[in-house]
Amino acid sequence: MGVALYRQGNTHKIRGVVCEMKVFKVRTMKACLDAGWVTNPQSLEEVEEVEEVEEVDPAFDPGSKVDELPIPTYVQPVEEIRAAAKKAKIRNWHNKKIDTLKKELGYV
Repeated sequence: MGVALYRQGNTHKIRGVVCEMKVFKVRTMKACLDAGWVTNPQSLEEVEEVEEVEEVDPAFDPGSKVDELPIPTYVQPVEEIRAAAKKAKIRNWHNKKIDTLKKELGYV
């Protein structure tokens, strides 16, 4: 039994993505994936988009150590936000995202 794998190329057009397709034996699949082949041709399209748009945060320095990164002055703990939401009797406070609760509490 074989498995179809895909990589950048121009020999096939599958689901709207131009790529190279080849059928490999299942036992060699891991080695092929390590060599850059993928199981879904749509993931090749996503990789291209990521490579084209490369924005770097000017504050981010990949050479900096974790100890050197700026520390936020104060981050409100999740428990504190949930407690405030419960006290304010916000419906479904226990299921909502923290950002949503912050907006409903007027923190943002």
